[in-house]
Formats: sequence, C-alpha cells, structure tokens
Amino acid sequence: MALVLTTVGMLGVLPPLAVSLVSGDTEALGLVYLLSMLASLIGLVLFAVGLLRAGVLPWWAGPSPAAGWVVGGPVGEGGPLGFGGSALLLAAASLAVAFAVSRRRSALAGSAGER
Repeated sequence: MALVLTTVGMLGVLPPLAVSLVSGDTEALGLVYLLSMLASLIGLVLFAVGLLRAGVLPWWAGPSPAAGWVVGGPVGEGGPLGFGGSALLLAAASLAVAFAVSRRRSALAGSAGER
C-alpha cells in the first residue's frame, strides 16, 4: 500500500511539472502538485512504519526516507542548509541506509551458511 501511494504521489508531480515548463506558470494546475506531494509523503511515512514494525533494518532506517523527503524538498529549497546542503544530507542518509541493508544482508547470509 505504501509503495503504491508513494508511486501515485510521485507520478502526480509529472503533469504539473510538464504544464509549468510549457506555460511558465508554476500554479497552472492548482492543487495537483500539493496533493501529489502530500500523497507521496504519506506513502513514505507508511513505508517507514512498515519498516519499523517488520524490524528488518535498524530503527533509524525507517524514518530516514520520510525525513529525507522533507529536508530535501520543502525545507531544502528555502531552508537554512540551502539546496546543496540538503542534497548532501539526503545523500548521507541514503548511503547510511544502503550500508545498513548490505550489512544486514551479509549477516543473514553468514547465519544461513552456518546451518
């Protein structure tokens, strides 16, 4: 459910993007962009809750995609870190999750090989 909601939200961003590029008006489709971003954030929060409940990754890996979305999106554009700082923070969070996943996989593969 979370993946579907996030995907629909992200795909909903494409029409406002295309219309704003063609027309030059960022508000051409009204609330479509805002609703799409809200749907994608809700999907990411649901994904984080699912990750935390499943317990397959460290506790911090669940909320990091949603936090990265907020820091890299609305906060990053006009926030204290600026867009470049937000991008670096989002990249660091993504790398941390990727390393946690690879370490977890190698630990699971090692325990499966011991049997």
